[in-house]
Amino acid sequence: MNPRKILVSSLLFISWVALRSEDPRTYFIKNIKVVPVSGPVIESGSVLISDGLILSVGADLKAPTNARIINGEKLTLYPGFFDAYNDVSALSASSGPASPSTGVPARSAQVITGPSDRPSSNASLVLADDLRLDEKKLEAWRNGGFTHMHLVAKNGLISSRSAVVSTAPNYSDSSLIKPEAAIALGFTGGRDFASFPNSLMGSISYLRQTFIDLAYFEKQKDAYLKNPNGLVRPKYDKVLEGLASAKAQGLPLIIPVTTKPQIARTIDLASGFGFNYLLQGVQEGYQATDLLGNAKIGTLVAVKWPVEDPNTNPEDEPNLRTLRFRDRAPSTPSVFEKAGVPFAFSGDGITSTKDFMAAIKLAIDKGLSKDAAIQSLTLTPAKLLGLQSVVGSIEKGKIANLVITDGEPWESKTKIKMVFIDGFKFDIPEPPATPERPTNRPNAPSGKD
Repeated sequence: MNPRKILVSSLLFISWVALRSEDPRTYFIKNIKVVPVSGPVIESGSVLISDGLILSVGADLKAPTNARIINGEKLTLYPGFFDAYNDVSALSASSGPASPSTGVPARSAQVITGPSDRPSSNASLVLADDLRLDEKKLEAWRNGGFTHMHLVAKNGLISSRSAVVSTAPNYSDSSLIKPEAAIALGFTGGRDFASFPNSLMGSISYLRQTFIDLAYFEKQKDAYLKNPNGLVRPKYDKVLEGLASAKAQGLPLIIPVTTKPQIARTIDLASGFGFNYLLQGVQEGYQATDLLGNAKIGTLVAVKWPVEDPNTNPEDEPNLRTLRFRDRAPSTPSVFEKAGVPFAFSGDGITSTKDFMAAIKLAIDKGLSKDAAIQSLTLTPAKLLGLQSVVGSIEKGKIANLVITDGEPWESKTKIKMVFIDGFKFDIPEPPATPERPTNRPNAPSGKD
């Protein structure tokens, strides 16, 4: 055989072996504290991930020959963090005419107003169909350890279907973890005729009537499909078709509440809808466990805690109820933990992961256990949104969405070292150092030459 051909063949073989010896999407993380969330902490464990999935988790694993080795000594591995509810504007790119409430370029006026006969109702629309996300916003949340976000378009009394996305760069359909996750309701229509109803009582009546219509529509349609002979064909209704489809898919409704009276009113209202539902906001939940505890209603607690409005006239003293609310709202997660109320953290209104973690730290200071804090940042939102079989904990077979830190995530000094999304590794850069301010003011001029 030609020696030159032998040499070329040998070089090709060596190159192939080199490529095979280190698979770029196979990682073995060793000597790391593993917090699976679904099971006990492994103080010094290992995790093998490949092709975007977790292959094994344990204390005595051996690295395969084709894996890239990551030494996690003095570091901690968590499931990727999960924002359970946020306005789509937290991640969306702004271009073209957009809904003022969502920041998402609208396909048409229908995205905001809904059909003329059912205004402000968009249950048939899917947010993921029009989603365009901003790369810098994705990077900011990813750098904070968040690998999943539940995005909601607040575009009506009945919003379009929400989506759970990953924070991977170069957003595309492959970034969608759940393209249709839930339908958010609202109680605010607007001020013009197109956004009727425009009062709280009008909104409640409208929603109640819509779901009564849905029950009748489903019954009528079911009878027609079983035996159409002699029956008038049911009228097509875009909104009711969308709601019926969402109900068949098992999508929950998400309903915003803050105070105990709102919680009570919403539970009464939603009990007649025929849907599973979650409550979002719930900052006065600390005094509503009698309503929520026995029913085990899932909650998405907004961690943008109430504070004094900086634009308030300093001479206007807040009343006692307002002061009590500001003080006790961060205790809601702790109260829910003790009462057995399922809850996850919602970053709605929060624009930075630093503020998100500071809010969780405040909840811990108010009595929330650290174990419950991690649960509510990972596995509980996955459960509430029907994703517990694929994300939310470090288990064999789940998506390799992980975060490595050098401490507890809510501590201000903790740094996010690495994030994995679908098994792709992202090294997180060190945040820029904050320049130290001088402790002493420079000497004032004396007035002398």
